[in-house]
Amino acid sequence: MTYEHDKQPRAVLQACAVACKSCAEECAGHESHEHCRICAEVCSRCERTCGELIDNLG
Repeated sequence: MTYEHDKQPRAVLQACAVACKSCAEECAGHESHEHCRICAEVCSRCERTCGELIDNLG
């Protein structure tokens, strides 16, 4: 049985993944700047982690 509150973690993680993907794509366009390269890497990692957590929710 799925309760409404069970959907909240998934929704938060989905929103986080979307935000991280957008950030990574934007920063990847400016990788000539060291801070943008680092940001793109970290945001990509965050997006993957959110996806893994969503998968583990079942």
